[in-house]
Amino acid sequence: MHRILMFYVFIFAFSIITSVIKKDKVTLKLTEGITLLQSVAMVYWMIDVRVYETTSNVSKVFMLIGLGFTAFTLFHAFI
Repeated sequence: MHRILMFYVFIFAFSIITSVIKKDKVTLKLTEGITLLQSVAMVYWMIDVRVYETTSNVSKVFMLIGLGFTAFTLFHAFI
């Protein structure tokens, strides 16, 4: 049990240390293309999870906000 826990602690610590040291190479710059891909992925996720079938008004509001951001991104990506 102790060996398994130490394995996960080592992986976590190694990931954090590597991310801090190689920060410029690990992080991507937020560009219009990245934003477009994230927006399309969010819409795909909402369709996959079937968020539109919910009866919760809060979920519907968040879905509309996400679709608004996606429409804004698509508009600026193709103009």
